[in-house]
Amino acid sequence: DMHIGAAHLGPKLRDLGVLKDDDLFMVSSDHGMSKSRRGRLFQHFLDVNKLEASCVTHLGNNEWSDVKMAAKHGFASQLCPCANLNRYETLLADLEDSSAALEEMATASRNTRLQYGSGGALTEDKLSNDDEALAGIASSVAGPVLVSFVLWALQRCREESISTVRFLTRDGELPYLIAKALPAHITHGLDLGMLEVSRRSLLLPAASVIDLDKWLEVGLEPGAFLSQHHERLDASQVVARVGLSFFKHADLLSQYGINNPDEPLGNDGLRCWKRALKSEAVQQQIRQESQHRLISTSAYLRQNLPTMSDKRVALIDIGWTGQQAAMLSALIRQEGGCDPLHLHVGRLRSRPLIVQADVNAWLFDEREQRSPVENPVALFESFCVTTSGGVDRYRLEPDGTAKAVRRAQNHQSSVVSWGQPGLRHCVLDFARRAGQLMNTMKPETLRATSEQLLVTFWENPSWHEAKKWGAFPYEQDQTGQTIKQLANPYNLTQLKSRLGDTYSGIDWKAGSVMLSPSPMRQLLQMREKIRRR
Repeated sequence: DMHIGAAHLGPKLRDLGVLKDDDLFMVSSDHGMSKSRRGRLFQHFLDVNKLEASCVTHLGNNEWSDVKMAAKHGFASQLCPCANLNRYETLLADLEDSSAALEEMATASRNTRLQYGSGGALTEDKLSNDDEALAGIASSVAGPVLVSFVLWALQRCREESISTVRFLTRDGELPYLIAKALPAHITHGLDLGMLEVSRRSLLLPAASVIDLDKWLEVGLEPGAFLSQHHERLDASQVVARVGLSFFKHADLLSQYGINNPDEPLGNDGLRCWKRALKSEAVQQQIRQESQHRLISTSAYLRQNLPTMSDKRVALIDIGWTGQQAAMLSALIRQEGGCDPLHLHVGRLRSRPLIVQADVNAWLFDEREQRSPVENPVALFESFCVTTSGGVDRYRLEPDGTAKAVRRAQNHQSSVVSWGQPGLRHCVLDFARRAGQLMNTMKPETLRATSEQLLVTFWENPSWHEAKKWGAFPYEQDQTGQTIKQLANPYNLTQLKSRLGDTYSGIDWKAGSVMLSPSPMRQLLQMREKIRRR
C-alpha cells in the first residue's frame, strides 16, 4: 500500500538490491485498490497471476493489512513488525519541534536495534523479549542520551578553549569510548584520555590539602563519604577510608569500642566511630596516612595531566554530589595546576562543596531545578556500567611512574550475564551512526529530547523493560559486595510504606511498580499519578 507508484519506487528498490529484473512489483496506487481496505489488492494479485491463495505466503509489518486482510483472502501470512519504530523512535519522530534531524536520529536508533543479534534479518525473531527490551533501551534511550551528553561536554571544552580532556573512571569509560567513536573532525585538536580516579583513591590524600576539620565535618554528614554504608559494610572497610586498619591500629580503635573488623558498625558503632574521629590521636594517624598517600596520588596526577600547570583541563564524569570533583580540584591546585572544569550529567543536592570547584551540569542542577527522573544515580550507573574494578589507590613503580591499583570487580560475571556487552555495543554503534548528525543539532534540543526519552523509559517502562532492566545487578556500596536487583515486586509491607511515603529502600520505583502483582500495581500507579499532579 503506497501512494507513490512503481515507476518511482522501482528504481530505488533496484538500487538497494531488493528488486530484481524478473520480479513482479505491484503498488496499490497503480491499481486503484489496497490491502487495508477490504484487501482487494490481494484478490487482484491472485487474478493477475492465476494463483491459488493457499500457494502464497504474505510477509508484512502491519497486523491489520498484512495479516488479517491476507488471511481473509486465504493467504498464509507472517507478521514482521521489528522494523516499525519503537515507542522511543516514534517519540523522536513525533516531537512538536520535530525536524528531519530528529527523524534521522530515530532511523539511526532503529538501524542499530535491528542489527543487534539479528544481522538485519527482519523475518526471524532471534531475540527474546527481554533481549529485545535491552536492545531497544540501549539503542533508543541510552545511546541518544549519552551521545548528547558527550557532545555537550566537548562543545563546552571548545567554548573554554580547553584541549586536554579526561574522562574519569569508572562511569566515564563509556562516554570516553563514545567520544572516540565520533567522527574525527568533532574531536580534532582535543587530547582525549582516561583519568583513573575514584572517591576511594582521592579521599585520604585530600585530607592533606583540605582543612581536616572541614573534611571530617562534611564526611560525617548523613550518607557522606566517612559514614556511607556503615550499616552494610564490614567495619574494616569503613575505617580504611581514613587509612586505619585493625592490623595496625587495633589498640587505638578499641579505645573507642570498635573491636570487630568483620561486622558492620551499625548505629552504635557509628557513634563510636564519630567519637574516635574527633580525637587528636586518630586525627594524627589520619594526617600521617594522608601524607603518605598524597605522594603517589600527586605523582599520578602530574603524570597524566602534564599540562595542568599551564592550561586548564576538563574532567568529564557522570556526577552527582560534586564532592569527588571538589577533592580532585584541591589536589590539582596543590600541585600548582589551574582550576579544572568539571563537566557532569547532573548535580544532586544544594549543599556547598567541601572546597571550591567549577562544576557544570548538563541535564540538571538541583541548586536550580530538580532531576527530571527519580534516582538518576541508578539510571546512569546502569547505562555506564563497566566490568572494570574501581581504583583503590596509586603505587609508585621503581622507575618513578605512578600506577593506579584497582580492586577486583566482584560482580563482573553478573553484569556480563545481564547484558552489559550488548548494551555497550548498541550505544557505540548508535554513536557511529548518529554522531555526525547530532553534532549539527542545537545542544538545547538534544538536552530536551534526552529528558523526554529518559522520562518515557524510567518513569513508564513496559513490563518486559521493567523485567530486563530491573534485573540489573546494582552495586550499592562501590565495593561490589552489596549487590541488589534494580527492581523487585513490592510486598504488602513495602506497599504500605510506599503509600505512606516512608519507604526507605533503594530501587527503581517505576520498574518495581510494574513488576508488582495486581491490584497492588494499579494502586501504586494511581497514587503516583495523584502525587505528580
